[in-house]
Amino acid sequence: MPPKKKSFNEVCNNFTEACSDLSDKMEAGDPTTDLLNLLRATTEGNQGLNESDITAVKVIKLLLPAVSVISSRMVNMTSEAQNVKIDKLTASVRLNRYAIDDQNQYSRRENIRIFGIPENEGENLIDIIKDLCKAMKVTVKDSDIVICHRIGSKGQGPSSKPRIIMLRSSRDLKVNMFTNKKLLKDNPVYKSIFINEDLTSMRFKLFQFVKKIETVKSVFTRDGKIHCLTKNNSKFVIESPDDLFKIGVDHVDYSLFGMGDLDYVCDEGRDGIPCINDGNSVENASVSFYNNVKSDINSVIKILSLNVCGIKSKLKAPDLEELCANYDVLCFCESKLDQYDDIEIENFKALPPLNRSNAKCKSGGIIVFVRENIYENVKVLHSSCENVLWFAVNDVLYKNVLFGSVYIPPENSNYSKIDIFDVIEADLIRHTAEKDYNVCLLGDFNARTGIKSDFTLLDGYVCNSVQLEDIVDVVNLENFDVKTSRYNFDKNVNNYGNRLLQLCKNFEILIANGRLGTDKEKGALTCKNCSTVDYCILSPNLFSFVSDFHILPFDHMISDVHNALHIELLCNPIVTCDIENFDKNNIVKPKWDNNNCQLFNDALNADNINDLYERLDSLDVTSVTKDMINDFVVECNDIIIHAATDSNMLKEINVSEKKCRKKPKCKVNKPWFKADCKRKRSDYHKAKCYNWRVKTVDSMNNLVRCSKNYKKVLNCQYNEYRRNFVKKLRNLSLNDPKSYWTLLNRSGNCNGKNKVLEKVSNECFFEHFKKLSNAQEDNDCDFVDVDRNTVTNLNINVNAVITEKEVENAIKNLKNNKSC
Repeated sequence: MPPKKKSFNEVCNNFTEACSDLSDKMEAGDPTTDLLNLLRATTEGNQGLNESDITAVKVIKLLLPAVSVISSRMVNMTSEAQNVKIDKLTASVRLNRYAIDDQNQYSRRENIRIFGIPENEGENLIDIIKDLCKAMKVTVKDSDIVICHRIGSKGQGPSSKPRIIMLRSSRDLKVNMFTNKKLLKDNPVYKSIFINEDLTSMRFKLFQFVKKIETVKSVFTRDGKIHCLTKNNSKFVIESPDDLFKIGVDHVDYSLFGMGDLDYVCDEGRDGIPCINDGNSVENASVSFYNNVKSDINSVIKILSLNVCGIKSKLKAPDLEELCANYDVLCFCESKLDQYDDIEIENFKALPPLNRSNAKCKSGGIIVFVRENIYENVKVLHSSCENVLWFAVNDVLYKNVLFGSVYIPPENSNYSKIDIFDVIEADLIRHTAEKDYNVCLLGDFNARTGIKSDFTLLDGYVCNSVQLEDIVDVVNLENFDVKTSRYNFDKNVNNYGNRLLQLCKNFEILIANGRLGTDKEKGALTCKNCSTVDYCILSPNLFSFVSDFHILPFDHMISDVHNALHIELLCNPIVTCDIENFDKNNIVKPKWDNNNCQLFNDALNADNINDLYERLDSLDVTSVTKDMINDFVVECNDIIIHAATDSNMLKEINVSEKKCRKKPKCKVNKPWFKADCKRKRSDYHKAKCYNWRVKTVDSMNNLVRCSKNYKKVLNCQYNEYRRNFVKKLRNLSLNDPKSYWTLLNRSGNCNGKNKVLEKVSNECFFEHFKKLSNAQEDNDCDFVDVDRNTVTNLNINVNAVITEKEVENAIKNLKNNKSC
């Protein structure tokens, strides 16, 4: 029986059916092998095919390699997507374990472990602890000891070690014991006794691991945190295994810390720059590396945004300045200043503020402070209204960012109008058109947006059909573990909220609240604990560079009703030393040595000096340019540096990179902040900590009462200081002018003279002295010769010689410390 002929349509149908099953088989495994085998089996029996069908079969065989490549690529994409999901889950589980361990360690903050005290039958541990504290010169009250007992199973035999004593005490007793425990070394009775903190299992293993690292010089614990000092004098704080990357560990074996199922290696290195691409490929989202970069606290710019509700009143207390010391950029809205106010914060420079004009009293306003080391990289841009202060930060972050510090009055305010959003949009269009900026808006918008969407999600098929580009890349946000949906405890929406959402859709910028950092999937309230009106709004490209974002707890001393926003953006690595051929942690400094004076003189190159002298001698002074002067200076420096190098007068000094980046410690010293203020401040902080722990109505009422007492005493002390200061000035202005001006200059702004000099340019000085040197004779004054015949006795007395007695009488009439 002749074989049944196969038509070309039948072969194509088999091919189509095989390809249609491709997506279904991908979930079960690699479909490549089954697909190719099926196609080959379909095309093997070509006896019943005619000549044209055999040609078609050959064409199909030619397509088999392409099918293999396509299917392999689809498998790889699916596998990579699954790996990204696994990395996300692993990172989430790891962070959850860290959070649980942190809470566990916090619950042990008042526990003390005491090693080496002999164990006896019927012992009284409380008396033993009191004797131990007496040896350390620490006073113990009965209320300081909460509970005291030994832990662990009792050893058998006389050679067994005594069990550990677990002491739960008051916080003051713990601090005093750890402060004075070094006194036990000099006591022969207690020299073998050790006092340590009660660490969790993971932190104890981490502490033992850090002690064994070769680059670590010393390590100790404080408040459950591991502090270590490396051999290059860099200080680090270790709270989790991920922090080991900061001290030079390239690989972390999580099984050593009880997390063997979360093994993680940082292949890119600690100082690598994250490779972010705007494409849709899965390779762009390396979640594990992204989480590791977030932990590098040395390469971030910290930004604080706060509605301060009057900055002058908040700076009376040291709380706000101590908070500002931890940040690099401070954005304050509703500053309530005018053109005569001059506000200063240590180590910061203020940008030109925006003050509300035509107001009956001080209200509104925006002021921004930038840390001095990045001030040169900040450029203030034009603002069309007093509701937003625009400034750009260049060459500091990985991308140039346009910041806008915003304050929009409430809807029912006399200064409020919906057209403010139109002005902001016009400014955004103008600034982003001039330069390709990424946008970051911060501040109090007084807009309640609920959970409504802040972007327009378009169907991919429709976008491709109409050739739309540059839409919000939702897939890219998901790859960086950023939710497209936004969380918010405040479900209400007002008119300003709808207008703000429309602005976000128009410029394709997204609200960070409820999406990033510790505020992720929370959407914390920011005003009066009942609404969300303070926002951080970012371009989608900046989401991958946000290392942290959260809403700070409300503090009565830094704002009346608003919470502060904390934002951290990844920045370019800081270069600590620019000298070639030396390590970046080393700098070169000249140091004169009298013993090598002759070597230095001999090392000076006489030929270069003579050549430089001849060129200077033949130089035409009228044609000298700035570049020529710079070249001569460089050549002089080279001659001296080479001689210093040959005579060993250039010393290489190791400077810790951490020390170079360390920000100056804020020491706030207010002359009116006396003992009463410090006592009320201590009561306020205790009440705040207690309310944070228990969160009850009584604790909240107690916190409000303590804050009012603190403010009352602070205002009284401040007003009394001002009255005494004015009274003292009035007395000194007549009796002691020198002390008067010394006190006045000391109490004024320390940088006042520098600001005046900055306003007066070199050209202004030049024109002023040019006019003085070219002063012309006043032709309006006609001088008449004196007729000597008209000289009287009065003229003779005036021109008489001044006697010594007259000088003494004049000196006696002078005021104290007054020049003649």
